[in-house]
Amino acid sequence: MKWIHKGRYADDYPEPNLLWRESTCGYEKDILVDRSGDESDVYILTACRILKAYLNGWGNSSQLCSLLSSYHIKNIAIHCILLKLRVSGVKEGLGYLIAFLEIGLEMEFLPHYFYGNPNISKMFPELSENANQRRLNLFRKIPHDHFAQAILSLRRMKAVLHDLFTESSHLGNHRIIDSFRNLCSETTSGSRVLV
Repeated sequence: MKWIHKGRYADDYPEPNLLWRESTCGYEKDILVDRSGDESDVYILTACRILKAYLNGWGNSSQLCSLLSSYHIKNIAIHCILLKLRVSGVKEGLGYLIAFLEIGLEMEFLPHYFYGNPNISKMFPELSENANQRRLNLFRKIPHDHFAQAILSLRRMKAVLHDLFTESSHLGNHRIIDSFRNLCSETTSGSRVLV
């Protein structure tokens, strides 16, 4: 899921920043595209698009936007799907995405959905050994001092989007939130961390 800024489709469209194209490969395709019939996953992917749209539009001058890429947001959405998160609508899905993003920023660790993630074997049993791989921190190249400013930008974003998402204190599945927090922990048992 990526913005089209150039190419044959964008030239004919009056607002190319609002045009999406599918950008997936390998397991991402199996997770994102082939799961598009699951209502809960569709809500999560729609929430992902809303979060990306905010960062590309209203929030494009914030530290959060300069720190996050589309790939980071897509990874968070994939984590929601791999954790088999059930949401009742886009508002709740966006709440979980923002909660996961906040955890990642606070812990300065965003685990890649594939490397060292034991949850991927729930969808792909043949990858059960994947849990023993090193976990890849997608925030590994971001300087430590950028996170405090990004958290302030996240708070401003939450104020702007206030009525569009469910606050984390009102989200029903804290077990899923704790599972993601554990993935972001550098001391998760068994997995080595690639930072």
